Amino acid sequence: GVIGAAHAGWRGAFGGVIENTLDLMIAKGAVLGNIRAAVGPCIGPCCFETDDDVPEAMTAALGTEAAPYLERRGIKWHVDLAGLNRQWLLRSGLVPEHIDMCGLCTACRRDLFWSHRKMGQARGAQIAMIALKSPQD
Repeated sequence: GVIGAAHAGWRGAFGGVIENTLDLMIAKGAVLGNIRAAVGPCIGPCCFETDDDVPEAMTAALGTEAAPYLERRGIKWHVDLAGLNRQWLLRSGLVPEHIDMCGLCTACRRDLFWSHRKMGQARGAQIAMIALKSPQD
């Protein structure tokens, strides 16, 4: 009966939000081998363009495990945030078959999502929700 949700943008992921969430879930009784994770929609590598700060932080945190998710295109880097978050889940002990990846880019899919990076303050609000099924369900 343990469930958790976390927002893991690059700063949060770098700051340990995934590990902290899993640690708290385990402290509340979850068994690591039973945890299932879903990485929801987020800005994709197609649109997450950045300077050196993000790749440097990710490489400092994940070492060579970060490299597949960082691609230099000209003077900018493109970052696969979902892939990096998946890597943190794997590093924390989840097995690949227990991780579901949404694959939607919030910046590309303006028909479905608001993206601060693409729209600035001219955006709306969105929420995410999770719930445990009751034993009767």
